[in-house]
Amino acid sequence: MRRAAARFITAQGRVARTDSRTGRKHMKKDGEGPHYRLGVDVGGTHTDLVLYDGAGGEMQVEKVSSTPANPSEGVLNGVRRFLDKGIAPGDITFFAHGTTITTNALLEMRGAKVGAADHARLQRRAGNAESGA
Repeated sequence: MRRAAARFITAQGRVARTDSRTGRKHMKKDGEGPHYRLGVDVGGTHTDLVLYDGAGGEMQVEKVSSTPANPSEGVLNGVRRFLDKGIAPGDITFFAHGTTITTNALLEMRGAKVGAADHARLQRRAGNAESGA
């Protein structure tokens, strides 16, 4: 009979499993199977993913179309490509994510028009208006 286990990533980037029956945690040791590090950059046009094999030193790269309405879909599409190549999700022991979407929007002066309000100044003006000044 196979035991059910919940998997999670520790702060040290190691894969740990919690046995649902006993509640005990089992750490994946450094010598135990492959360890991959995944880095993702979500851009306005493309999402780039790099998977590094810590044991063999090899790198795999995927580039997928970004999905501006929901950027996570582009990330998942890229991750799915690695999984389709036989990478087990539990073997990815580190995940880093970055985005250039906001930076690009600022540099290109795109995005919503926004304003800032100075609450104290507005209160002073409102007080002056009430006093007839």
